[in-house]
Amino acid sequence: MTLQTTVPARMGVGLKRREDTPSFTFLEFAHPGGHRVPSHRHTGPAAVLSLGGAFDWHEGRRRTTTCASGTLLVVPPAEQHSETIHETGAHSLIMWPSPDPEDAEVSLVDRLVVDTPRTRIAALRCRQALRNNDDLVAVDLNSLSHELLATAANEFVRAASGTPRWLGQVRDRLHDEFAERHTLADLAREASVSRSRLAAGFRRTFGVTIGEYMRQRRIERAAEALEQQRQQSVLDIALDCGFYDQSHFGAAFRRQMGITPLAYRRATRG
Repeated sequence: MTLQTTVPARMGVGLKRREDTPSFTFLEFAHPGGHRVPSHRHTGPAAVLSLGGAFDWHEGRRRTTTCASGTLLVVPPAEQHSETIHETGAHSLIMWPSPDPEDAEVSLVDRLVVDTPRTRIAALRCRQALRNNDDLVAVDLNSLSHELLATAANEFVRAASGTPRWLGQVRDRLHDEFAERHTLADLAREASVSRSRLAAGFRRTFGVTIGEYMRQRRIERAAEALEQQRQQSVLDIALDCGFYDQSHFGAAFRRQMGITPLAYRRATRG
């Protein structure tokens, strides 16, 4: 089994950490604002997860993709690309999978950009794993990477089949109004479809139920608030994000993130 183990010299700036495992090679980067990574290509496929800040990914001269925190970018082999780091700086994790055919579930052959509550929560969990800085970091990263690439595989299927406009509009509304008390009946009425068609179509297309999507989105927003709004109480964050009380929020947060809200806030302190 062989992995791509050589880091191009032009990528070396900002390299914080490297983890080699049987399934993946992981490279953690932290680039300063305004930095530009010159044009280069990788010999094998890769997946790039933005962990914080933002950067523009330039595919040759044809296309530019802005990657904010939680964006997963699947890069096919030999794609020529460069990166421009936003003024906020950028924190990212590159995942090079093993080419072993036994790891078929992590095969990356097409370009794809995925930005969903699942990928954004995965970014938060990756940041937490990297902060732990112990002998279990590689285990955590491997597990999260397989989850991310399973999400990417589902997105390949969804993109190939297309998403009805009405279903995309429902998803966009849930993304923006995650703290509201939406009912299936109200959402179906606005989309002019039956409740059963909406429920089945949403799960088939996005891989989660409507309730799961909203719960993931609430946890994602709450984690951001815990990290960025340190003067706000946990209770206020819970209520702002649509949870009934602090107890309900704490249980949901721990199920999703594997850590309590207070522990997460302490772990992300400066």
